[in-house]
Amino acid sequence: MSTDFVVRANQKGSPEHEAVEVLLKGPELNLAEYGQPSFKDKDSHVRHHARIRWWNAAGETLRDLQRFLRIP
Repeated sequence: MSTDFVVRANQKGSPEHEAVEVLLKGPELNLAEYGQPSFKDKDSHVRHHARIRWWNAAGETLRDLQRFLRIP
């Protein structure tokens, strides 16, 4: 990895930053678009988006891909 890439990867809004965020953390999913309620995180902040386990190749449903969600 070049120094230039590392610098760009740490600049919010850059394509490199977005790529690293998605690869390391997973893409964000808008819960309302899937009929799911918002939830409170460990610090009681209301979250309207959650990250999914994009690497789960066996995942066929939202439940299979959930990461931070507690879907009843």
